[in-house]
Amino acid sequence: MIKKYLILAICGLIFGAFIYGRGIGVEKCKLETAVKNNEFLQQQTKQREKINAEVYHTNMRDVRRVLRAKYTIAE
Repeated sequence: MIKKYLILAICGLIFGAFIYGRGIGVEKCKLETAVKNNEFLQQQTKQREKINAEVYHTNMRDVRRVLRAKYTIAE
């Protein structure tokens, strides 16, 4: 009878360790995904800043003023 309880206890411990390890694996996966998403968003932000700086320094903002000066309603 004691052997049955001992075997059940060992099986219970093994099953508990499996469930505990699975939970840790899920949390690690979530953490890894969050870190990758954060890195991706940082790369996008840096790229957007670079593009905005290039557009700002190429005098593209003057296009509207030039078009307004060329094509007015009076003509």
